[in-house]
Amino acid sequence: MNIKNMIQLARRHYMEGNLLQAEHVYRNILKIQPNNPGTCYELGNVFRDEGQLNEAILYYKKAIKYNPIFPGSYNNLGNVLRRVGQPSEAIYYYYKAIGLDQNSAGSYYNLAQAMHENGQLDEAITYYQKALQIDPNLDRVILLRFLLLI
Repeated sequence: MNIKNMIQLARRHYMEGNLLQAEHVYRNILKIQPNNPGTCYELGNVFRDEGQLNEAILYYKKAIKYNPIFPGSYNNLGNVLRRVGQPSEAIYYYYKAIGLDQNSAGSYYNLAQAMHENGQLDEAITYYQKALQIDPNLDRVILLRFLLLI
């Protein structure tokens, strides 16, 4: 089986919720292409979904090392860092994601949440507003967050 087919198989397993099978296929891909940033990113997603957060952090950082211009790796790393109680470190990675894609409402929203968790309420409001400017469909979620800040 070639790499393209292996990636398709791993994604299918992932989408069907077969995380252990997806993990197995992604690991086999990395045996063939150890510096494959997309596979490292996807394996980070698998580990995140399995609750293996330290492994997720490791693979997101590998994805960043091998492709430092993909904002999704920074954003997802920030999300996992928040889950393990490191909002300050998460903020750093959200800024990196936004630096690569200033039109990502999700990254601004995640940055606002991390700032909110870190007690930086004024900054959180600013970034919630920025997320809303980019994607007005976030209004209900952000309105609830604002109410929590007031």
